[in-house]
Amino acid sequence: MGMPQPEAEAAALKREAVAVATQVAEAYPEDALAYALLGSAAYNTGRAEEAARYLKRCLELNPNQVDAYGVLARVAYDRGDVAETVSLLPGSPPAWSAQLRRPEPAGPRAHGSGANGGSD
Repeated sequence: MGMPQPEAEAAALKREAVAVATQVAEAYPEDALAYALLGSAAYNTGRAEEAARYLKRCLELNPNQVDAYGVLARVAYDRGDVAETVSLLPGSPPAWSAQLRRPEPAGPRAHGSGANGGSD
């Protein structure tokens, strides 16, 4: 018997993970977590653009599936898209963007209302 081939075994397990995740997503097409799993598995086999499609579907189904943003950020980083990478980092996902745009509490408004263009 030859020496164990850990890299080959890992690659085979990753391909198996994609196959299983595909079956789960097909069985549960409205389950965001199934697409998060499939996107992560695809990314881990080097299929970044495919992973991005699955992760975007995940976020369409559930914009609060936080782990999908992290994998999408890695896909964007790998592509060299710094702006998209930063937009996907914790604290800036679209699901939380409303919180980022909220006006400051009453303290900063002490100098008069309408300081933010009157559209608050």
